[in-house]
Amino acid sequence: MSGDLAQLRREASALHRAAFGRDVFEEVTQRYTEAHCVALRVNTNESEWMQRALEQRADLEALEVVLRSQQPEHVLCHKFKLLIYIAEAFPEYYIDFVNEERRRAVSFFSLAFHALRTIYKYLRGRWLLRTLA
Repeated sequence: MSGDLAQLRREASALHRAAFGRDVFEEVTQRYTEAHCVALRVNTNESEWMQRALEQRADLEALEVVLRSQQPEHVLCHKFKLLIYIAEAFPEYYIDFVNEERRRAVSFFSLAFHALRTIYKYLRGRWLLRTLA
């Protein structure tokens, strides 16, 4: 069981870095491991797939972009959702989810940049899926 908890802690860290670009708060990691044990039932194949992705330091964000469109029930999609749901409950993440500034021009450039970034992540994710299969 301690091996499973260590694996879940590594997952929380890697998923958080992919989603937010920074280290995860300890309390978020703790909540992720607790919620994962209750909310997600992961079979052996899914666990092994996830472990391979972590060991290879795969771009989890790119993989999730592809899997969300092709296999929305994939374990990686569920794990990302779980982490995001947990992060939303903490005030430290408010700025990540809510924009209170009016910056129309910057917003359009940001939208264009992230649209191109999403295309890149999708293509990268498709390539990575072939290597992890």
